[in-house]
Amino acid sequence: MSATTLAKTTERSPVGVRSEYIVGPIYDCVFFLLPPSVALCLGVLISATGFANQDFKFYDQDVT
Repeated sequence: MSATTLAKTTERSPVGVRSEYIVGPIYDCVFFLLPPSVALCLGVLISATGFANQDFKFYDQDVT
């Protein structure tokens, strides 16, 4: 085996070492962290409007 091949095979991370990401940094941010943050922001923005206090009927009962 040549020296470059040996160097490439020995640079792997040791077995049992865990990554700090589930899939990868960008994927984790876009699919795991961003959706709850956007939903929270939308909920805060909607709660500050009259839409949050609009009455409607739900099973023949007036609710907001």
